[in-house]
Amino acid sequence: MAASPETVALAARVAEALARIAEEIGSGRPDVCGSRFVELEAWELAWAGAPAVVGGELNPAELVERLLSRLAPLVATVNAQTRRPRSALWRGAGDRLAQALMLAGETAGDPQAGEEAARRALEVPGPMSGSFRVAEVALDGAVERVQLRNGCCLWSKIPGEPKCSVCPLLPEAERAERRRAERVEA
Repeated sequence: MAASPETVALAARVAEALARIAEEIGSGRPDVCGSRFVELEAWELAWAGAPAVVGGELNPAELVERLLSRLAPLVATVNAQTRRPRSALWRGAGDRLAQALMLAGETAGDPQAGEEAARRALEVPGPMSGSFRVAEVALDGAVERVQLRNGCCLWSKIPGEPKCSVCPLLPEAERAERRRAERVEA
């Protein structure tokens, strides 16, 4: 059976995006590029709805459903082209959803609402569900709360790139220094 025009178009879009990302990051590792692409798409979709969730106009489960319906074909296509497991791609999308909700809470001046929304979103049964873990990082006399990822995004597999400050594989003793370095790099 021939693929639908939508499927062919999505496959072409994914192949183009993977090539662009490989050039941008200087790594042709398909698994890293695939994770990055899905997470960027998930971030955009999550951020579009995150302020409404934090503001109480949208239920976290409704935002999760939006992401699931929009990302399902993308995750399947990225998996087929990169061999990055679907579960890892979905985990990354869930991490980005939680991060978007936390940022929306901070932006609205209500970080607790952002954290609660992130917790509730990750509790929705499905491929993006996961633990909601927060680390407190002491930086320059203040304490910053960050959501720890549910899985490694593989960014540290790019030559010269360290683990990110929210990586679940980063030793806790290194988290504050890594966070500080990220701020300087930004």
